[in-house]
Amino acid sequence: MHLDCTHYSQFEDIEILAVAISRPRPSRKQQHAGIIFRDATGELKLLDLQWHYSLSLAPPSDSFIWVDVPLDDISKTHLATVCQVIADLNQEEGIPYSISTEGASILHTGEFFGEHLHSGFTCATFVLAIFESQGFKVVDYRNWISRPSDKKWQFQIIQNLQRSGATPEYIAGQVKQLSAGADRFRPEEVCAAISVGSWPAGYEETKEPAAKVLEYTIQHATNTHA
Repeated sequence: MHLDCTHYSQFEDIEILAVAISRPRPSRKQQHAGIIFRDATGELKLLDLQWHYSLSLAPPSDSFIWVDVPLDDISKTHLATVCQVIADLNQEEGIPYSISTEGASILHTGEFFGEHLHSGFTCATFVLAIFESQGFKVVDYRNWISRPSDKKWQFQIIQNLQRSGATPEYIAGQVKQLSAGADRFRPEEVCAAISVGSWPAGYEETKEPAAKVLEYTIQHATNTHA
């Protein structure tokens, strides 16, 4: 697994594509994930789902560290092109933020598809969906573990969605998914799962590298906001 922090290594070291993670607000103890790639002009861009219907494509800030993707250059270049297409096709309307990925996908052609009213992604599952849209199954959904803290976080997300103006129907769908049980994939887990390369990665094999990603992310956030 290759980790890089902008205090020690510049974004310019990213030749084609990498996954990125940050802790935007250290006091909130919450990570955020996206994909950094070079566009057709060679400029570095960060594609990330920031919130409900808020899809962003912009230069990466120094709040991020990046993790290398263990793919050949042709596959990385293809994924970089896909990231640009996804931004072009979905940035105007956005993509819904949801605690559940049930019925949600990024089509091979780059469009968001939601089978259900509640279908959507978190920032982390959006990254997974980009890889999956091109046939890269990064995580083993059957071998993932739900933790008590997951439901607490998901409940807080639903509250925030309600405060930010999500429709009552959308909130009802989120509550139903919370009751049924929805797996949570944390940003550090997704970045770690991508980095291990032995896809699909289960929870146990992701656990240790995810802890390292989180430790480095916290260290970087502490230094950045010092």
